[in-house]
Amino acid sequence: MTSKTTTKVIFITCIVFFSSCIKEIPIKPHSQGELNLGSIDMGNDYNNQIFYSLSENEIVKQNLETQWDIAFEGRENGWHVILNSSLSGAVYNSNETEFNSVTNISGNENWKYDSPSGNLDSTAFGDYRNGNVYIIDRGVSVSQGGVSLGYKKVIISCINSLQYEIRSADINGDLDTTI
Repeated sequence: MTSKTTTKVIFITCIVFFSSCIKEIPIKPHSQGELNLGSIDMGNDYNNQIFYSLSENEIVKQNLETQWDIAFEGRENGWHVILNSSLSGAVYNSNETEFNSVTNISGNENWKYDSPSGNLDSTAFGDYRNGNVYIIDRGVSVSQGGVSLGYKKVIISCINSLQYEIRSADINGDLDTTI
């Protein structure tokens, strides 16, 4: 055997020998506690979003899946925008600041989706405070047979402790609304 091969054999033997000496420490299992079972009717084709309180063991809110497209973080100094993931909603940052300059979809958009983890640091909008126009793919409605809900362009021009100011329209400019 060469000295290089001998060194490898000794090294591997040492790793196997020392790793076999590590003892596992058992962890005491926690008590299971009380088990509550319940079921919730989510509607045909799961067309309802249900918000359920585990501590109260009841539904606290429900709505149709198509009732909203975006939601806003409600914490003080919060600025995150959340997509309706039940519709597979997506967003594209046009990098344009002039609302009327966004008039179509090219097919080359880099659509982004909110992380399924629900972490606010992983929202598709990211930091929208750059003044850019965003295109929202409103997704697909399961309750309407997989129909595409279309696209909207949106610019969020103001958020402060008193108001949100949001301008939206169809991509072609129809239904231009500021709320």
